Amino acid sequence: MDDRSDAIKWVTGGTDGRVKYWQLVTTELPRAGKRPADIVSSMICLFSSPRIEDTLPGRSEAVRRRQNGKPDDVILARCAPDHGVICGITEDGDLRVWFGAGSGKEKEVRIDAGSAEDMCVVKRMELEARDASTASVLVHHYRSSFFARFDIVIDADGQSEVTSRTFDSPVPGAFSAIQASLRPSLAITTVTPAPPVLSTSGPSGDPDLASGETSPETPAELKSVSSNYGRLVATGDEHGVACLWAWDEIPGRQGRGDPLRAWPAVSGRITAIEVSCGLVAVGRYVPTAPQC
Repeated sequence: MDDRSDAIKWVTGGTDGRVKYWQLVTTELPRAGKRPADIVSSMICLFSSPRIEDTLPGRSEAVRRRQNGKPDDVILARCAPDHGVICGITEDGDLRVWFGAGSGKEKEVRIDAGSAEDMCVVKRMELEARDASTASVLVHHYRSSFFARFDIVIDADGQSEVTSRTFDSPVPGAFSAIQASLRPSLAITTVTPAPPVLSTSGPSGDPDLASGETSPETPAELKSVSSNYGRLVATGDEHGVACLWAWDEIPGRQGRGDPLRAWPAVSGRITAIEVSCGLVAVGRYVPTAPQC
């Protein structure tokens, strides 16, 4: 779910193979007198994907028979409401991406992300949309020592171009934990004003500045700051090795598929990993005997 836009929107994937895009609609019903208005909320479906009629090329006869009887479940779904992009994927690697979701003029791009028979089932997917016609999708298969990135660009006529590349572990061992931080963040040296909710007064105690308005001395660039800084993917593998990967291309850096850093983090399998502002935390589940 993502509620960064004015309206709260989210996406779901179903056992019928469909991806649906939803919006929460809230209305106020006035009441007589001074009584507060009633607030009524309802969900509306902005878009429902069509049924899949054909199997991806290269699948076995057993897979074809299974999918002819019933479409595979959509196991993961993601959305980028700011740009109207949604996607869903099955365990068998059938990735479908829609641009213009909810507009009534959706454009679909279907991608074979790798079959379960050849690469194991899909276990992780993440979406990043740069704008209404450009998106990138991260896909990782169970017990795989690499993850893939699919970059999709679509034009006004619905013609699409898809490129892909893989990020391979520098050491033997399958990835057991992935954390994708694909939203841009500001560089740690960038000064930004505090949100109004966190401010009680201005720099000189002036309550008029608590609303978030900039003072005459405030640089104009602080009013609106955007950045493509800080998109990272963190991975941990079954042997305790952690890696940090740059999601964006770094000018002048060779080996785009190589990690920024790799190091032995723990002894044993990494089962959870988190990264924030350059700090990396890893976790390892250790089963214990039940207490009597």
